[in-house]
Amino acid sequence: MSTFAGIEMGKRALNAFRLGMDTVGHNVSNMNTEGYSRQRVNYATVTPQDIPNTGQLGQGVTVNEIKRIRDDFLDLQYRTNQADLGYWEKINDLYDAIQNYIAEPDSEGVRTALDNFYSAVQSVQQTPESSAARRSLVESAQSLSNALDVVTNGFDNYAKAVNADVKSAVDDANEILHEIAALNKVIYRAEATNQNANDYLDQRDLLIDKLSSMIDMTYQEPLTYGENKGEFFLTLNGRALIQGDHVRELKAHAFQWDNQVYYDVQVAENEFDIVSDCTVADILATGPEGVHQLVVDRLANGKEWDAGGGDAYCMDTVSVTTAQFDGGILLDDKDQNLDTDISRKISIRAFKSDKTPVVLTLKIDHDDTNGWVIRAEKNTDGNQIYPASDGSTASSVKVTLHDESKYAMAFGEELTIDELKSFIEDAISVDSDLSDTSLKLTANADPDDSTVNNSLTISSSDNTAITVTDYSGMLGSLNVKQVANENVPMRVRPADTDEALGLTGSFRLQVGTQGTRVTSLNLNKDHGDFAAGDILGAGEAGERHTMRIGAAGDQLDITASWNSSTQKWELTSDIFVAGVNTPDNYPVSTSSSKLTIEELSSFIEQAAKAETSVSENGGFVVKSGPASGTKTQFYIESKNNYLMSISDVEGNLAA
Repeated sequence: MSTFAGIEMGKRALNAFRLGMDTVGHNVSNMNTEGYSRQRVNYATVTPQDIPNTGQLGQGVTVNEIKRIRDDFLDLQYRTNQADLGYWEKINDLYDAIQNYIAEPDSEGVRTALDNFYSAVQSVQQTPESSAARRSLVESAQSLSNALDVVTNGFDNYAKAVNADVKSAVDDANEILHEIAALNKVIYRAEATNQNANDYLDQRDLLIDKLSSMIDMTYQEPLTYGENKGEFFLTLNGRALIQGDHVRELKAHAFQWDNQVYYDVQVAENEFDIVSDCTVADILATGPEGVHQLVVDRLANGKEWDAGGGDAYCMDTVSVTTAQFDGGILLDDKDQNLDTDISRKISIRAFKSDKTPVVLTLKIDHDDTNGWVIRAEKNTDGNQIYPASDGSTASSVKVTLHDESKYAMAFGEELTIDELKSFIEDAISVDSDLSDTSLKLTANADPDDSTVNNSLTISSSDNTAITVTDYSGMLGSLNVKQVANENVPMRVRPADTDEALGLTGSFRLQVGTQGTRVTSLNLNKDHGDFAAGDILGAGEAGERHTMRIGAAGDQLDITASWNSSTQKWELTSDIFVAGVNTPDNYPVSTSSSKLTIEELSSFIEQAAKAETSVSENGGFVVKSGPASGTKTQFYIESKNNYLMSISDVEGNLAA
């Protein structure tokens, strides 16, 4: 033990208390500074020294942190109310201005002019021969006209002033947005080197307070996951304005109405045209998407969107026919333009007699020895189907695909329409679930050569819904037949990005985005019957929530359904219906009657991994935190930095 240990301990104490006094002085000197938060020094003991045969010897005190005294909950409440207050203050200002132009009832205005006009009209009715009465009527009419001119001119001038104020407010808001983003960069740099960023955080909070009185914005502090820390988010109606130190500005979008130019506030890169005709959209039910959400923030004529018309029924696909292939040959390894190294996949979704879905997935690869080989899998058990008469591997060959040894049916150098039809029929015949569907396959003859079948039709014999998804395009352009089904509450989403939504007329789709990463609320506090990390409590019979996660061509539907029998929530996803990496014990049930952050984020992470395995756009990544203890928050991020969009299809899980 050093003889200077006591001196060092005293020096540490003096430094710690000096820092405390400096902090007190900092607090006092900033007592009138707008937005300043009082700071407090948190002291901690220094790690004690181990003394052999004696024990531990204390090493004094040190400063653990200098913490801002600020309540995040009160900040949130204040900013939420600030938005409401700012709105009603502006409305109050508008009414005050209108009263100045109308000048009623304290002084003479339109009402007095109307009274005089009606009185003059009565006088003329009583004594039409009186020239004085007629002259009085003309004068009172002119007085009424002048009074109305004063009001309308005042309204016009005030409207122009308000319109200019909108443009000015947009500029002010953009200036604040850039100041917040600049502070984010400074804060990130300070925190990365373990420096105190309290004063910068105060400045940012003050700017957020000011901005909250101007727009109905929401913000999200960075999510910490282990040693990694996310980015600060600020959004307006789901559209990202700030992500870290990047800014998406507000735009004063000019539009013309009644020969006047007005401004509509929109978000850069999310702008849309102003619509003046309220009956321009006709929603038809022929589209495959069941929920057509038309978002029009503001119409030029001030009326609500009037949408309707078309077929009231949802449409089911009952038949899909492939393109026509020369000689009936689907794949030929002699074709120089054909890539034989990629794996091709086709899925066929149908319903059993009890209305439960079953999916047959075909995987087509090329093997140097055996040519084209096909494997069949079923979603309900994840096992491979062997289309032999006895359901064994007798007719299969063992091939090495993607560094794994697998059984597959071999077809040689060419794969024809007839061979694909025969393979699918055999797979259906040996599986009890697939045999319980109404799937039917028909090979269509070439119009120019009846001896050759050059296309294949997959249909349901009883007109129940089917879905055929060709992931690699090997079937060519598909011809789809649909019929109305009034019992289907919601249409199936489009099978590909080029499929029509079934909307006609003049319209514009407004897509909400929340940046490349979307972070959930931080449910880190107990609230009533909800513990930290709880999202949903016990549900009711039939209760169901579905949220949709999208980025570029990637899309996931996550559904939480209440099971009245088990008194638990069940989690499902459309990605698993396609038979891709289905989890064990699917659907996945919650551990109790509540749905937690950890359970939802874990399931979304499994679904995201499955989506990534078939994605052409990188897919999603999901992380939850904190690293230890109860998970109270998570984020979803596009791997290739596409803009994310998360919305509720049913219920309010995303909200």
